[in-house]
Amino acid sequence: MLSDAAGLPLVVGVSAASLHDSQALKPLLMALLAIRSRRGPRRRRPVKLRADKAYHSAE
Repeated sequence: MLSDAAGLPLVVGVSAASLHDSQALKPLLMALLAIRSRRGPRRRRPVKLRADKAYHSAE
């Protein structure tokens, strides 16, 4: 799942259990819709990407 900074889900994907996170990331990024910008053409990818594997998750 990719979400914005506020936690709103942008893209959700399902993968095999043995698939490495790095291999699942590219299809999720490619599934993002174009981002409307104030000037110039629409961007396809966000400016920054932050990842978290949730090792310290309570669940």
